[in-house]
Amino acid sequence: MPKLTPLGEIIKTHILKHGSIRQADYMDICLNHTQFGYYQQQQPFGSSGDFVTSPELTPLFGEMLGVWVVDVITKLNCTRIALVEIGGGNGTLISDITRIVQRLLPEHIDVEIHMVETSARLQNVQKNALKTCNFTQKWYENLDNLPQIPCIFIANELFDALPCQLYKKKNSEFFERVIITNERNRFAFEYKPCKTPEFYAPEFLSNMRNNETIENCAAAQSIISKITHHIQTHNGAALMIDYGYVGPKNGDSLQALKSHDYVNPLENQGFYDLTTHVDFAALQKNASHLNSYLTTQGEFLKNMGILMRLERILPTLSSENQYIISSTVNRLISPQQMGDLFKVLAISSLNIAVEGFYTHA
Repeated sequence: MPKLTPLGEIIKTHILKHGSIRQADYMDICLNHTQFGYYQQQQPFGSSGDFVTSPELTPLFGEMLGVWVVDVITKLNCTRIALVEIGGGNGTLISDITRIVQRLLPEHIDVEIHMVETSARLQNVQKNALKTCNFTQKWYENLDNLPQIPCIFIANELFDALPCQLYKKKNSEFFERVIITNERNRFAFEYKPCKTPEFYAPEFLSNMRNNETIENCAAAQSIISKITHHIQTHNGAALMIDYGYVGPKNGDSLQALKSHDYVNPLENQGFYDLTTHVDFAALQKNASHLNSYLTTQGEFLKNMGILMRLERILPTLSSENQYIISSTVNRLISPQQMGDLFKVLAISSLNIAVEGFYTHA
């Protein structure tokens, strides 16, 4: 076997002891190991990192979300509310959102910032990004200890980075994908027999053809369940943006990124970003007892007024900057770029309706 990273050695030891490791567990260790995990030791975000998220492209993205947040707070008609971002990256998005909230929200409303972040390194980066924000700020490693007050949850490109398990149907039986060491002493994919997955409708599973695959992200279901429970109990809303599909859908979407290029997900453990596409239908299914809304990122941003905002600021810019920001906004909303691939799911308590999911006449 080629020389392994420290995390690769840990995974190899696990495989030698147990025979294999499930894909979801492999992803979890690679991304979240407390010492050697990707989010603990790498700088993922921005042009100098491994990938660029929408907030890094232009502040207009965060501004549109800030307007959405202000509208929800106003409709909830409360005097104290928590703005909760899960997986806030380098803090760019929450910084842009809070700038708009501070500018537009009435002073009598007490807003608290609660960041859910497992990476100690990223917590420090986020604190630096929010140093000019005068809202009360707290950090958590999970969703278990949030305040018992109305919350607005924000999650941008969170669910794609959660551990996801792949299943294959073969001769009417199901197998789950695992990682082993092969005869060449390298990490390789293999399939082990497992129980029939319970997360999809029996009709869908029975109609799957031989050797077709499906994915399931149990971690996403756990997070969305906690979010909906809090909203149902204390009122509030959630806005989730990610790349994915409206399932159920067959396929294998596991991918690894390094310096904006695709690489082998079974190499250099702890140094590559691992992601899968998000099944938005599965997320929305968990919100059936609340109001839920689903559209594309392009439609959401246009409905929130990003083109009107762009038109207003263009005259204040140089010709070069006009071209740059126009191209960036087009990248966010164009169906051929991020506009259709990225979806937006909102959930709200039954007493309010949210903006961004329909076009005003």
